Amino acid sequence: MFKDENIEGAIALIPRYDDFGSIYTLIVKRTGIVKSKLTPKQLLDKQLRKIGSSLRGAKDAAYYLIGSTSMHPILLQLYPTIHVWLPTESMRNDTCAYLLLHHIINYAADSAKDTIVYGIEGFEFIVPTTCSKFANRFQEAQSMQSKVYCQQHFSYEALVQKERTTIHCAEMHETYLEK
Repeated sequence: MFKDENIEGAIALIPRYDDFGSIYTLIVKRTGIVKSKLTPKQLLDKQLRKIGSSLRGAKDAAYYLIGSTSMHPILLQLYPTIHVWLPTESMRNDTCAYLLLHHIINYAADSAKDTIVYGIEGFEFIVPTTCSKFANRFQEAQSMQSKVYCQQHFSYEALVQKERTTIHCAEMHETYLEK
């Protein structure tokens, strides 16, 4: 049974083909797996539009933050959490799956062409890419997440030492009040 499910609480978005060649998505959650008639890209775009952005906006943000133009991570800010979705291959491919960065525990080479990704709750995903390529994407996603986190929690002004300047209002001077 298909549901038009949102991706809140999801660990991974895995595309699959039905008997008629149409793509649907397996939404992997801690509580189980849910099928959605939408593609992974459509699910991400729908969730981004709910917060006033889009996949195009996510691509622009990735380019601005990390300079990535292809296979960029998708930033989805659901207050107070920062969700960074890691694509397993080019988003142009219908077979591109997305893994949520903070649910990835570790990864290792499964074969010369595949990488096994270990997720929370014992989930394991076989990603059809070399371990070195996956490591690069993983590091880009971590870089993006850390830059966004730092921008949210630290201000540049707080880090820079400035001279202290005190400004007094005229009303606070007694000589002004006496006249």
